[in-house]
Amino acid sequence: MKRFLRSWLLVPALALTLSACHIDDEAELEAYWTFNGLGCRAAGVKYVEVILEDVHGFVYESGRVRCDAGSVFFDDLPRGLYWIEAYGYPSSRSGFTWELGRRIRLYKGYNEVTLDLWPLY
Repeated sequence: MKRFLRSWLLVPALALTLSACHIDDEAELEAYWTFNGLGCRAAGVKYVEVILEDVHGFVYESGRVRCDAGSVFFDDLPRGLYWIEAYGYPSSRSGFTWELGRRIRLYKGYNEVTLDLWPLY
């Protein structure tokens, strides 16, 4: 029984050691936003949603976040080419009134992009 308990006590230490051996070859992205050069209040935007799609069709979503947060952060992304879309919403129950879509390339490590959304007409 003692041997069994000792074995189980080593599992967390082994897991911690293996997690420390992670090779950091991924990309991180911090996406900031403006609205045709305006801030959230001037543009009438309360929530923003950012969506990334890689070349294989895998989608990463921020969900709706408060506009005044200023940015969203994605980590553990494969490096490469992405399609990024962003939407600005005047309230939590409304449709979007601002949008943007474009291609971006992510490199190893930290990447940042400022998305300047345009109003729907």
